[in-house]
Amino acid sequence: AEERETMLEETTRLMTQLEESTADPEKRRGVLLELYALNPENKNLLAFAAYYDAMESEWTLAIQTAEKYLQLSGREESLRLGTRLLVPGILLHLGKEEEALEQLHKIHKLTNAPWHRQICSTLLNEQSEKELIDKAGNVPEKILIAYTALGFRAEARGDYGLAIKYYRKALGSYLDNWAEYKLARH
Repeated sequence: AEERETMLEETTRLMTQLEESTADPEKRRGVLLELYALNPENKNLLAFAAYYDAMESEWTLAIQTAEKYLQLSGREESLRLGTRLLVPGILLHLGKEEEALEQLHKIHKLTNAPWHRQICSTLLNEQSEKELIDKAGNVPEKILIAYTALGFRAEARGDYGLAIKYYRKALGSYLDNWAEYKLARH
C-alpha cells in the first residue's frame, strides 16, 4: 500500500510538471519517459515522446522512440497509425528519401486503415495532394492527419512556406490533444 501511495504521489508530481512545461518539448519528453517508467502499461507515452523528439529535431532519438513504441503490441488506432507515418517523415528529415519511401510502401501494404493508406498514396506521389485534401472533407481527424503529414514532408524538403501553410490548416482541426496537432503547432 505504501509503495502504491508513493507511486501515485510521483505520478501526480510528474503530471503537474507535464502541464507546467507545455512550451518545452524536451522537458515534456523527459516527463513522459519518467511517467512511462512508472507505468509501462501506458504505451502511448512513448508515442508522444517520439513526437516531442521530432519537435526538437532529435531525429535519431525520435525514430528509436517511435520504433520502440511500434514494436509493442497494440491495436491499429490513430496514435499508432500516426506514429507509423511519423517515421518516414523523420527519415526524410535525415535525407534518407529511399528509406522513407520503403517505409511508406510498407505502411501502405500493411495498414487496414483506409485514410492512412490514402495519405501514404499521396506521400508516394500516387495521388495528388489536392485529391487527398478533397477526400478529407470537413472531418477534423482527416484534416489534421493529412495536413500534418504534408507539412512535415514539405518541411523536410526545405519548403518552409508550404509547411507553414499546411500546419496552419492542420491547426484548424482544433484537435489539440492529438500528437499531430502538437507537432503542427510547434
